[in-house]
Amino acid sequence: RILLTQTHTAPRPLPMAPDLEPLLPRAGHRPVTGGWRSALFIIWVEVAERFAYYGISANLISYLTGPLG
Repeated sequence: RILLTQTHTAPRPLPMAPDLEPLLPRAGHRPVTGGWRSALFIIWVEVAERFAYYGISANLISYLTGPLG
């Protein structure tokens, strides 16, 4: 019989090229992505989507009650 034992060792870090080091987050460094700039963009896209929806629905109602009515 073969008994399998588990050894819990910490995983070894992957080897990295020196040129990839600036891309990694540093301690105390906050990324500049996200925030209010992204939130305002999402809000603007939602507003534009509402305008498009109501514009198309008004044109569709006019078309269905006019030429097809």
